[in-house]
Amino acid sequence: MSNYSWMSERLKRKSLFISQYELAWKITDADDFIEDAILNQVIVLGGDILDANLQYTLDNWYYEPDKSISRKVNSLQSCNCMKKYIERYIERNGSDFYAIIICVTSN
Repeated sequence: MSNYSWMSERLKRKSLFISQYELAWKITDADDFIEDAILNQVIVLGGDILDANLQYTLDNWYYEPDKSISRKVNSLQSCNCMKKYIERYIERNGSDFYAIIICVTSN
Protein backbone atom coordinates (compact mmCIF):
# COMPACT_ATOMS: atom_id res chain seq x y z
CA MET A 1 0.00 0.00 0.00
CA SER A 2 1.15 3.55 -0.62
CA ASN A 3 2.56 5.61 2.22
CA TYR A 4 -0.38 7.33 3.89
CA SER A 5 1.54 8.26 7.05
CA TRP A 6 0.81 11.96 6.48
CA MET A 7 -2.96 11.43 6.87
CA SER A 8 -4.83 11.90 10.09
CA GLU A 9 -6.29 8.78 11.67
CA ARG A 10 -9.74 10.32 11.13
CA LEU A 11 -9.16 10.47 7.37
CA LYS A 12 -7.68 6.97 7.25
CA ARG A 13 -10.77 5.60 9.00
CA LYS A 14 -12.99 7.15 6.33
CA SER A 15 -11.14 5.38 3.51
CA LEU A 16 -12.18 2.22 1.70
CA PHE A 17 -9.58 -0.34 0.62
CA ILE A 18 -9.81 -0.81 -3.15
CA SER A 19 -6.54 -2.59 -3.93
CA GLN A 20 -3.02 -2.95 -2.61
CA TYR A 21 -2.19 0.54 -3.91
CA GLU A 22 -5.54 2.33 -3.80
CA LEU A 23 -7.83 3.78 -1.17
CA ALA A 24 -11.08 5.59 -1.91
CA TRP A 25 -13.07 8.22 -0.04
CA LYS A 26 -16.65 9.41 -0.40
CA ILE A 27 -16.52 12.57 -2.48
CA THR A 28 -18.36 14.30 0.33
CA ASP A 29 -15.18 13.79 2.42
CA ALA A 30 -13.10 15.83 -0.04
CA ASP A 31 -12.81 18.80 2.33
CA ASP A 32 -11.33 16.56 5.03
CA PHE A 33 -8.83 15.14 2.54
CA ILE A 34 -7.89 18.64 1.36
CA GLU A 35 -7.41 19.84 4.94
CA ASP A 36 -4.89 17.07 5.64
CA ALA A 37 -3.16 17.50 2.27
CA ILE A 38 -2.64 21.25 2.73
CA LEU A 39 -1.46 20.80 6.32
CA ASN A 40 1.20 18.34 5.10
CA GLN A 41 2.01 20.12 1.80
CA VAL A 42 0.88 17.08 -0.18
CA ILE A 43 0.32 17.64 -3.90
CA VAL A 44 -2.82 16.03 -5.30
CA LEU A 45 -1.93 14.83 -8.80
CA GLY A 46 -5.51 13.83 -9.62
CA GLY A 47 -8.14 11.26 -9.02
CA ASP A 48 -10.64 8.82 -10.44
CA ILE A 49 -14.36 8.78 -9.65
CA LEU A 50 -16.10 5.54 -8.67
CA ASP A 51 -19.85 4.97 -8.44
CA ALA A 52 -21.73 3.72 -5.38
CA ASN A 53 -20.79 0.13 -6.36
CA LEU A 54 -17.10 1.13 -6.48
CA GLN A 55 -16.96 0.77 -10.27
CA TYR A 56 -14.88 3.25 -12.25
CA THR A 57 -17.03 5.89 -13.98
CA LEU A 58 -14.13 6.93 -16.25
CA ASP A 59 -14.48 10.47 -14.86
CA ASN A 60 -11.30 11.98 -13.47
CA TRP A 61 -9.25 15.10 -12.94
CA TYR A 62 -5.53 15.88 -12.86
CA TYR A 63 -3.12 18.57 -11.75
CA GLU A 64 0.27 19.20 -13.33
CA PRO A 65 2.73 20.44 -10.66
CA ASP A 66 4.63 23.59 -11.58
CA LYS A 67 8.33 23.16 -10.78
CA SER A 68 8.84 26.94 -10.75
CA ILE A 69 6.68 27.43 -7.64
CA SER A 70 7.02 26.17 -4.11
CA ARG A 71 5.72 22.86 -2.84
CA LYS A 72 3.31 24.74 -0.56
CA VAL A 73 1.80 26.69 -3.47
CA ASN A 74 1.57 23.52 -5.59
CA SER A 75 -0.24 21.82 -2.72
CA LEU A 76 -2.71 24.69 -2.43
CA GLN A 77 -3.30 24.86 -6.18
CA SER A 78 -3.70 21.10 -6.54
CA CYS A 79 -6.18 20.98 -3.67
CA ASN A 80 -8.12 23.88 -5.19
CA CYS A 81 -8.24 21.98 -8.51
CA MET A 82 -9.60 18.91 -6.68
CA LYS A 83 -12.15 20.95 -4.73
CA LYS A 84 -13.51 22.69 -7.83
CA TYR A 85 -13.75 19.44 -9.78
CA ILE A 86 -15.58 17.59 -7.01
CA GLU A 87 -17.96 20.49 -6.32
CA ARG A 88 -18.93 20.59 -10.02
CA TYR A 89 -19.21 16.80 -10.09
CA ILE A 90 -21.62 16.79 -7.16
CA GLU A 91 -23.69 19.58 -8.75
CA ARG A 92 -24.06 17.58 -11.97
CA ASN A 93 -24.23 14.00 -10.70
CA GLY A 94 -25.07 13.96 -7.01
CA SER A 95 -22.93 12.89 -4.10
CA ASP A 96 -23.22 9.10 -4.10
CA PHE A 97 -19.70 8.61 -5.49
CA TYR A 98 -16.18 7.87 -4.30
CA ALA A 99 -12.77 9.14 -5.36
CA ILE A 100 -9.40 7.45 -5.56
CA ILE A 101 -6.96 10.30 -5.02
CA ILE A 102 -3.36 10.19 -6.27
CA CYS A 103 -0.83 12.27 -4.32
CA VAL A 104 2.86 12.94 -4.08
CA THR A 105 4.47 13.66 -0.73
CA SER A 106 8.04 14.43 -1.80
CA ASN A 107 9.79 16.33 -4.58
